Amino acid sequence: MKTAKVNTRPTVYQYNVDTCAYEPHKRSFFGYIAYGFFLVLTAGLFFVGLLFVHDYVVESEHERKLETENALLKKYTGILTSDLKEVEQTLGELEEKDKRLHKKFFTTELESSPAKTDAHAIILTGNTSDFRKQLRALESQSENVSRNAKDNDVVYAENLSLDQSKINELINLPVIPPVENLDPSTILSGYGMRINPFHKAVHHHPGIDIALPRGTNIIATASGIVKTVKRSDLQAGYGNFIEIDHGNNVITRYAHLETVAVRVGQKIDKGATIASSGNSGGSVAPHLHYEIIRNNANVDPVYYFISNVSPEDYSVIHTVSRSENQSLD
Repeated sequence: MKTAKVNTRPTVYQYNVDTCAYEPHKRSFFGYIAYGFFLVLTAGLFFVGLLFVHDYVVESEHERKLETENALLKKYTGILTSDLKEVEQTLGELEEKDKRLHKKFFTTELESSPAKTDAHAIILTGNTSDFRKQLRALESQSENVSRNAKDNDVVYAENLSLDQSKINELINLPVIPPVENLDPSTILSGYGMRINPFHKAVHHHPGIDIALPRGTNIIATASGIVKTVKRSDLQAGYGNFIEIDHGNNVITRYAHLETVAVRVGQKIDKGATIASSGNSGGSVAPHLHYEIIRNNANVDPVYYFISNVSPEDYSVIHTVSRSENQSLD
């Protein structure tokens, strides 16, 4: 005996106006499609509603922290801007000092840091993510400066370290030009073999000639004691000249002066006015003849122009002083 199959699906009835009776309703294929589309649309709207409720009604702990952080950023924008500006300025100054030291000691340019972003604009936007990126960039920049400073300290300590006995010798070295604000173009003749302006023969020129108007102030290039003051009316030799003893077998000589403002035995400070330029002695034009004598031998004064001369000016001075031209004395 066969068991009857029970239909568990509910029968849908529809009223028929022609027969005035309810008759079973059979859904067409397109009806099923429409019904499925309705279900999908309803589910989608329900899901969108849940997302809306979650995003705009329900507030998570993370969102509350972000809102608090944004509120604080907006409140303290001025303070943050000022602090960051000060940090950037300090880092910039440290980098510039590092570049100057590097160029002075190693005569090469230090590689520049990558271009910086505008931290102030980032703060004003109130964008937390960008603000954190900027803080990380500044932190990285600070670490690079610190790391370079430590590396340079090691290099300077290993290669430029000095014994205590050498400190006084360095302090008293004649490291500034004998005139203030030296114009590189005024150096007309350098140290070495040059043509004598009187007999036109090549001779060893023991110093440098700086063309100056009469009466220009001449300054001591280092502290020391006046060793020699000589005044002469002869149209030959150094004319009026001064020698200053700086200790450690270092002497500077200033010749062809017009007036002398010091006396023998007088203690002179670096940068003090000691005379005025002129045209005394064997000189063909007003100028200063400047020499450095170390261990009883003349040396090139240009190599001692360390302070009060920019790297650009020194490059010009060095080039001009190498020209084998005619000296002024």
